[in-house]
Amino acid sequence: MFRNIQAHFLAALIVAASGVAHAQSGPDASIDARFRAQAGDPLGPSSAAEALATGQGDLILLRRARLITLEGNLNATDTDNAFLTGPDEQRDRFATVDLSATGRLQLGERTAASLRLGATAARYQDFDELNYAAATATLAVQSRRVGLDWTAYYQRAEIFDEDFGDRTLTQDRLRVEIGRSATWRDFNVSASAFAEHIIANPEDYKNTAGGVEVAVSHSVPRLPQVTAFAQAGYERREYDSFFEGILGVARHDDTTSAGVGAAWAVTRHVQLVAGYNYRKNRSTSDVNRYEAGSVFIGAAARLRV
Repeated sequence: MFRNIQAHFLAALIVAASGVAHAQSGPDASIDARFRAQAGDPLGPSSAAEALATGQGDLILLRRARLITLEGNLNATDTDNAFLTGPDEQRDRFATVDLSATGRLQLGERTAASLRLGATAARYQDFDELNYAAATATLAVQSRRVGLDWTAYYQRAEIFDEDFGDRTLTQDRLRVEIGRSATWRDFNVSASAFAEHIIANPEDYKNTAGGVEVAVSHSVPRLPQVTAFAQAGYERREYDSFFEGILGVARHDDTTSAGVGAAWAVTRHVQLVAGYNYRKNRSTSDVNRYEAGSVFIGAAARLRV
């Protein structure tokens, strides 16, 4: 089984790095929103979890002494709105797997660069038409300047059907983030803002966005290996031309999100997490207005070599 997982992972990395030509079919209307929510932090799912636990944000990368980080993440989610649409909400359960390899290069005392190659797969219990697989390559530069954490990255994402057969969506994401982390009465608090532009094929998914996020975490008393956390965020996303011929309007989204949960550091290399996430999207497009709540449990393993 492990060899099969390795084989699929290596195949995904080759696709991400080489850009081999595949037939591209039309994606479902929610694939870009589902991929953003389920793939999580482009710098790696456990990167976000570690930042929450320590309150040190992007400086996590600067403290890593090892050159290569291998990560695996498995999550199971129950959602009350699988299609992320308002008119016809459908409940479903799905699993996501994320595998990645990240190489790091220290550029100075306060600056580092990284290259992350990753593969993500989602499998739904009832609505298998929502299944997908994705290969990503992310090049990032992170720095600490004037008391703030700065991050700039480029990500190439190719999203396929569940078997890495037909490519349904390609995205090139350019993003800049700025953040600040602090400790207050044993609470780790971080705030950040971002701006990004996504070039997509099909072009209907091309968009520009900006937003803010606040996160708070705290070690559970008498259980130092368990960290409770909460997050809240807002983003404004404007699509250049999201199926205007069909919808008849330009699409603009205002999305608010919130989440709570807890993470347990079982060992130095293994972490368990559970929580609840809520998202509400107000859109000029009727079919893209939605509310979605989800309960999740997950496990992450990380090895630095």
